Amino acid sequence: MHVKSSTVRVTMAASAALAAQAMVAVPPADAATSWEPTVVLDRHPAGASVAMARRGGVVAAWGNESGAIMVARRPAGGTWSEPRVIGRSNTAVGSPEVATDARGDVTVVWVMHRRGFTDGVMAARLSVGHGWSDPVRLSEDRQVPGYPQDGKGAWGADDVDLAVSPRGAVSVAWDWGSEERHKAWRIQSVYQSPRHGWSRVAHVTRATGAQQPQVGIAGDGTVTLAYGHQSPGHHQHLLARRLRPGRAWSRADVVTRRGYDPKLQVDRAGDALLVYTPNSSRIMAAYRGPGGRWKEPRRLTPVGVRTDGFFDLAMNGRGAALVAWERGGRIDLVRRPPQGPWSAPVRVVEGSELSSEVVVALNGAGDTFLAWGMYALHGCYRAHDGTWSNPVTLSPDAAVDVLESVRAGVTPDGHAVLMWTQEARGLKVRIGSTS
Repeated sequence: MHVKSSTVRVTMAASAALAAQAMVAVPPADAATSWEPTVVLDRHPAGASVAMARRGGVVAAWGNESGAIMVARRPAGGTWSEPRVIGRSNTAVGSPEVATDARGDVTVVWVMHRRGFTDGVMAARLSVGHGWSDPVRLSEDRQVPGYPQDGKGAWGADDVDLAVSPRGAVSVAWDWGSEERHKAWRIQSVYQSPRHGWSRVAHVTRATGAQQPQVGIAGDGTVTLAYGHQSPGHHQHLLARRLRPGRAWSRADVVTRRGYDPKLQVDRAGDALLVYTPNSSRIMAAYRGPGGRWKEPRRLTPVGVRTDGFFDLAMNGRGAALVAWERGGRIDLVRRPPQGPWSAPVRVVEGSELSSEVVVALNGAGDTFLAWGMYALHGCYRAHDGTWSNPVTLSPDAAVDVLESVRAGVTPDGHAVLMWTQEARGLKVRIGSTS
């Protein structure tokens, strides 16, 4: 769902020294991963997202420096298509998100800048057998003469997120406001059922400072929305609401009164997991069943263990979940079976350099891919019936270019997908398979 730039926490000299240490997989590996050559999708990207399609396909969406929204597709066992323009953001700071349904339809959403109006949200869809639609405006933009050339700062939609159910229901949420113009943030959302058009904009919260929405959607189209709210002088609260098809948004549940960097996932049954950190040194997880309330958050990191604040959550449609985190050059991971208890942490990698990016991905069968890095980018793979492969360097250490964002996935047929941006080195992608 969200992968954003991370703060660099070590110097280049320290990183280079640590990179010389050997990486060790624990337990010993019995699988080998074969990686295709790196493909450069764009030399000058502006935001990027990737989604796993049916039958092992992959779809990538990104913005480019000219303000266009681009899409490329790769069928299972094939090669990447030529990128095509599906819309415009009119900015060099793109924000596209892409998702697919079980039929193979593709949805892309992004923030668009246009002269004289607040920033808005656009969407385009690829329907099987019909091609790409024209872009549709989802937001209700306000007219502001002179914007954005008036120099008073950004105003309007930001942090757009997208979720699509297997049957094709779509939920889009974003925050709306402006720091520079002192316009308090609020959460807005739209919904599309499989047989109907887009709903009108729902003002999910009042203008009281709610930000950074994340959406997940169950098989029946029920939406879970999580977001943060922070009052001056207080810790950020994490809240959640629910939208059942044909009904209004529920009242907000307070998941925790101290939480940052939340990551939300929802399975087909409607089980929801929200993983977060209260203080950048430990990781917590909260769970809610399909018809219940949020349970008391559970600590995932052992008492006395301090992480570096970099972690990721993956959850498949069956409800299996895992969380990985970095702690001093070591990657630990915990697992959770559907509606079951969390495991004890397992050390997957040790002796690596410190990492500012950690991502983990999981498919329906339980095949898992883990990637991490700061200057170099590494990865390892675990088939559902095997053990971890040896770590492999997927992008070498350039010593000067820090990883900006990393996205990962595992296709239904078990191929690992890794997409990343790294300062001036463009948007790159690699596909891996096990033998």
